[in-house]
Amino acid sequence: MGVSKANDGEATNGDWRELAHRLEQETDPRKMTELAEQLIAKLDEERARRKSVADRRPNSPAT
Repeated sequence: MGVSKANDGEATNGDWRELAHRLEQETDPRKMTELAEQLIAKLDEERARRKSVADRRPNSPAT
């Protein structure tokens, strides 16, 4: 997983669920914006990863 910076620049590893939880708890508007941007990027990465996996699967034969 990628490294993201939040909490005053502290590097953290985590998935989108962790980012979503931190965003939910945050009260500082600037940090909220930063976390929201990170969450969007993480969700985009996950979507691209899933699409890549799906594209590599062989088509099942017709029965």
